[in-house]
Amino acid sequence: MRLPNRNAALLLLSTLLILTLTAAGCGKTAASIGNNPAPSTSAVLMGAQLYLASCAECHGANGEGTNKGNPVNRDSEASAGRTLEELTNLIKYHRSRLNLSDEQITSLANYLKQDLK
Repeated sequence: MRLPNRNAALLLLSTLLILTLTAAGCGKTAASIGNNPAPSTSAVLMGAQLYLASCAECHGANGEGTNKGNPVNRDSEASAGRTLEELTNLIKYHRSRLNLSDEQITSLANYLKQDLK
């Protein structure tokens, strides 16, 4: 059965609206909505490199902790449930020993928040 022109037009407009809204939301995560844009892949990779070079000796390659430093993986008391700002402040506490820039600290915090398991 063929739809009348008005119904066909409404169906077409509804479909286009749904497709547009779906496409607009693609690639968005909870972290990228609002004022908390998701970090770029390169920033997180920089954080991973910084972690291995500056943190792994004391906190372990996977954040599991060592006799020199506490665990910092997602399940640890140091990291679990902490906001990005809280993680950034924890890293800043170590700044004098690590000699990191603000950009490096942000990358490292993003890595700890998103990728270190």
